[in-house]
Amino acid sequence: MRRADAWPHWVLAGLVWLACIALPACTTTGGNFDETGLNRLVPGQSTYVEAVDALGALPAVTYPQSDSTMLAHWRYKASAATDALYFRKEAMLQFAGDGRFLRVIDTTNILLEPWKRRQLLGTGASVP
Repeated sequence: MRRADAWPHWVLAGLVWLACIALPACTTTGGNFDETGLNRLVPGQSTYVEAVDALGALPAVTYPQSDSTMLAHWRYKASAATDALYFRKEAMLQFAGDGRFLRVIDTTNILLEPWKRRQLLGTGASVP
């Protein structure tokens, strides 16, 4: 005997199909980080360890340079519905061989006060 309020099988099959399509459509890459932590960094004074603490995450990748400096790249991207909706933020920072923060190389989708952006994009401390 069938209940009158039971869902038809085609509705249940449609919901299962929709779940199979929708769930994989949401993706993230990189590690989320707190971009407001850039405001706590001071060129020539802050260190790599302090930058990791301020941003709340390790960089996604680091690039050792031939002049003994290091570039650290924080990046995060979240998308839904196969890039129909997405959010992306990135920060590339340069550190001296001794771990001192030198400057911000580039940012994507990170808002900073103009004076702070100028300070962070400056040459910072000279590399020994």
